[in-house]
Amino acid sequence: MGLFGHLEDTGGRSFKYNIEDVRKKYLDILLSEMGCSLSNKISDNEYVLKTSLSMRYNMNPGKAVLTFTDTGAAVSIKINVAINQTAFARIAAWIEKSLNLLETALVGCKPYEKKTSLVDEINELKKLLDSGLITEDEFIAAKKKILNN
Repeated sequence: MGLFGHLEDTGGRSFKYNIEDVRKKYLDILLSEMGCSLSNKISDNEYVLKTSLSMRYNMNPGKAVLTFTDTGAAVSIKINVAINQTAFARIAAWIEKSLNLLETALVGCKPYEKKTSLVDEINELKKLLDSGLITEDEFIAAKKKILNN
């Protein structure tokens, strides 16, 4: 049967869409088209899935841990499965197919928006003030606008 190992591969892909859209679309694909069922929700961004691949590809114990991460510029997905080493290529192809379906499903979704904090916005204004691109009055008005939103 071969030794068991872990596969954590999504081909280095990231998705420039909001994490909520990526999470919803990918879970929909895995549950409706890829033969998975939700075993456990660890958090909003981490799930344990039961897969239909367990018997065909000697996955142990037939579960995959799926993690969504907001990197600050995009959303990355990590899929961790324990499988028989001879099945790595087949599982990688399965993951690739599911990610291709995700890319298609995300067309038309709202693009990723980098989240900035109030402190970041005010620091950017301060840089503009210090460089002479805005006046003190403009700085104060813009700062009030940021703090009131």
